Amino acid sequence: MTKAGPVDEVRLATILAVVEAELLSAMDRFGAFASAHEGYAVILEELDELWAAIKDKEGVEIVRGEAVQLAAMAIRFLYDIACESSEPKAPAKEQGKGQPAPRHAKGDKACVECGCTEANACLDTRTGAPCSWVPADKLPPGMQGPLCSACLRPVQQRPRPAGKGAGEKTKAMARKAGKRRS
Repeated sequence: MTKAGPVDEVRLATILAVVEAELLSAMDRFGAFASAHEGYAVILEELDELWAAIKDKEGVEIVRGEAVQLAAMAIRFLYDIACESSEPKAPAKEQGKGQPAPRHAKGDKACVECGCTEANACLDTRTGAPCSWVPADKLPPGMQGPLCSACLRPVQQRPRPAGKGAGEKTKAMARKAGKRRS
């Protein structure tokens, strides 16, 4: 690969403005990524669409449009999921109950259901206040925490597996859910 020449700042500013317009349009139309998995899936979909346009020898306008959408979704991922901020994420009331925290430091306590943390609590829709941790003695049978107060009622309302070993199955499901958030 050869070294690029001097950067055309006007061209770069034009590209960034187009990507920003696409990003803002997407933010108006769609809610924040609920998780890194969702963000990855959207980015992968945009990448696949770009690759399809390239393989099908679509015109430069179509390829450019797909590249702009891919860039916008990559920035959206950074905005919603992967960048630390000195300000808290939008209040959970705007996100909807159960939206996972965008990111938490390794070792931080995170809810096994929604992924919220001390620094990024979700909204407890019953109280209208940020969630709190459910004490271990108040967890549903077979459930291993941590679990936030916003997720307690939905977990309690789930049908419980019947029969021998049901508690072990619930524990295994909780362990599996905890591993997915790592």
